[in-house]
Amino acid sequence: MNIKIKPHIIALFIVFSMCANYYFLIDNETNILGIQASQLAVGIALFWGMFVWAKMIKRPNKRFLYDKLILIFPIFAFLSAYQANRLYGQSVFMGFFGQYFNISWALLYYLLSKYLYYGEVTVDDLKKLVKVIGTIELIVYISQYFLTDIVRFTYANEGMRYGDVRFYYSTALLDLLLFMEFDNILKDGKKLFSPDKIISVIYIVAILFDTMVVQKYRLTSIGLIICLGMGVIIVKKSIGKKSTYFLLAIIAGLILLNTTLVQDVLNEILHGQTYTGRASTMSIRKVGRALYIDTFIKHPFLGGGFPRSDYAAAAEFSGLNSRIYLSDNGFFGLLFIYGGTGIVWLACLWARMIKSGWTIFKKKGLLTYILYPLYFLITGINEAHWYWQDGFMVLVLFLVIQQNEWVGCLSLKANTKK
Repeated sequence: MNIKIKPHIIALFIVFSMCANYYFLIDNETNILGIQASQLAVGIALFWGMFVWAKMIKRPNKRFLYDKLILIFPIFAFLSAYQANRLYGQSVFMGFFGQYFNISWALLYYLLSKYLYYGEVTVDDLKKLVKVIGTIELIVYISQYFLTDIVRFTYANEGMRYGDVRFYYSTALLDLLLFMEFDNILKDGKKLFSPDKIISVIYIVAILFDTMVVQKYRLTSIGLIICLGMGVIIVKKSIGKKSTYFLLAIIAGLILLNTTLVQDVLNEILHGQTYTGRASTMSIRKVGRALYIDTFIKHPFLGGGFPRSDYAAAAEFSGLNSRIYLSDNGFFGLLFIYGGTGIVWLACLWARMIKSGWTIFKKKGLLTYILYPLYFLITGINEAHWYWQDGFMVLVLFLVIQQNEWVGCLSLKANTKK
């Protein structure tokens, strides 16, 4: 049997793989042909975007569900760069260029949407792309964890938690894949223990293992589990199937409650210290939040701007010199960077995502498109994985897929009325 792979699918795979931190197999700061690896990845993505633009230039422009909301992001990026210059002297170029990854993918949203609209790629192509990239990430990340004592072949930041190594990889795409596989398990027309659903269970277990054991993200793990539980509760299935899913969820919950990770989170919340009795990281985050809120009160419109870690005054102003990290403070970090205007933008974006996701669930029974944005709300107090590393690229990919599913729902509604 001949398997044909479309050239533009291969091109998309290369673009997304490079922008997914090269699966951490290459140091992002390595120079390739005189260009930093991370910048080369975005350069290739923009080159692909120019190719799409040239190919589609004669085709009529279309309106898409998120076009205004996403394409306005570069304006917020510029305002944050301007604010950083005004408050602590960092150049506007430094602040704007520091956001080049997210700015580039905000612009590529429209081109990817148009590419999909005119049938150059399909939603199934993009979903398969998520699964292929997610599979590679799982193989690389989990293999590195088990081979830690023998060889280090990934270029991710490392730390220690519970007396064991932890790796700081990206989670945004794997989180999306988890919900897609969860939808496959709940799909009608297949036996509960069909091979396809068993494979989906294996993917979910592997992703949770990566999140809880390899990367040891506490709130991420709990957020994913809560969303899976919500999915079991709200989905309309037969009593037998629902009882089976609910029983499995209870068993999984009881197991998780006895893990050090979950007990650590509970101790942080209840007693302000970790399970091992050490000072809580939550106390450090509280200091950061106080700083960010104070900055917001003083500068409610634009916040504190986008600080570069390689600019001394910016590092001091944002608390980086005191080991306070924007990426550790979720919503509050973004409040610092973009101020009130940015938070209004985020509220509008998330409201549309959740509303569209609910429409898709009601019409097609798919949970991915409502659970994914809800998951980021649940974990938003500490985390914003959709913004940092390759997260914004995954967010754009999700929006493009979701809006196509949403349009399909409108078509179903129109056909029903006829």
